[in-house]
Amino acid sequence: MDIALAISSSQKSYVVLFFVRNGKLTGRESFAMEGTEDKNELVSEFLKQYYSENPNIPYEILVEQPVEESELIEDFLGEIAGRQVKITLPQRGDKKDLLKLAQKDSIELLKSIDERENNHRARREALSKEIGSLIDRITGSGANNPLDLQLDSQAQKWKDYRVEAYDISNTNGIDSVGAMVVFEGLKPNKKEYRRFKIRTVEGPNDYGSMQEVLYRRFKRALEGDPSFETLPHILFIDGGKGQVSAVQQILHAMKINVAVAGMAKDDKHRTRALIYKPYGEDEYEELLLKEHPLLFKYTGAVQEEVHRFAIDYHRGLRGKRIQGSVLDEIDGIGSQRRNSLLIHFGSLDKIKSATIEELCEAPGITESVAKNIREYFD
Repeated sequence: MDIALAISSSQKSYVVLFFVRNGKLTGRESFAMEGTEDKNELVSEFLKQYYSENPNIPYEILVEQPVEESELIEDFLGEIAGRQVKITLPQRGDKKDLLKLAQKDSIELLKSIDERENNHRARREALSKEIGSLIDRITGSGANNPLDLQLDSQAQKWKDYRVEAYDISNTNGIDSVGAMVVFEGLKPNKKEYRRFKIRTVEGPNDYGSMQEVLYRRFKRALEGDPSFETLPHILFIDGGKGQVSAVQQILHAMKINVAVAGMAKDDKHRTRALIYKPYGEDEYEELLLKEHPLLFKYTGAVQEEVHRFAIDYHRGLRGKRIQGSVLDEIDGIGSQRRNSLLIHFGSLDKIKSATIEELCEAPGITESVAKNIREYFD
């Protein structure tokens, strides 16, 4: 038996599903719902969605109010379960007692959800104020920033600023890549992440590489590329004055006015400060993050994420190059056969352990070439 109850916080609506086993409440899960605040509709939609994807359909589901289309839902769930399924609004007895226990528990859960949402909203507002203040110091005033967001329908007094962070990764200048991650409000927006393989810069030149990445990013935006059309309010660059200056040079050349700050680390590689040049000033300033706990935590998360994204891309390119270079040393292996082997086996380790017969199963690999591969790795 399950119990499905609808609750609504100040921000969202949920359906709470309680599990009843051997006559006792044994657990619960809450599910955020969209589209309506009507409790009957919420439960009705939930029952159809949840149980159509969940094979563990109970014999009976208790509800606190009549459910729309309850007979149709019973038939629908019954067809899936291969037996009768009942939706019950209990009036008395043990089932009513169980429902009351679930209702009491859901009230406590709602208090917890409201508290969590209020804390989240407070952090979101405080962070937005700090980022907005930083943007004002860099650009001169918020009113002069052409990228200001409009307030949403709830007339909030804060904005979810779009922060784009950039990092460069390479090994002694080889397989150099750039990474762009996006944070909106408190959260990363991973659909907006972008990767760049450095094309015009040779050797370990982080400044030049960063300039290439920012040039390509904003050039595509100016050309109307939909994947780059949303512009940032501020750029967070991994590094200090040198990286910030390099980015400002390329933005100035492109006549783009976006705030830029560098994420500087201490000797232990922990995020220490945001480095920026105030509007109308010649010298850079540091915003010491230890004095701004929320911004400190946020900037650390942004810097860690962009570094991870850049490193992952760099390692992937480096791994492919190493795999290719090893296979290229084998007699009879050219680019086509190398690619055929990698696609067929998926990794260099699997190629190393394959038998001659297994190697011959890859397209284009003859027995003589397979023997050469085995001899090379044996």
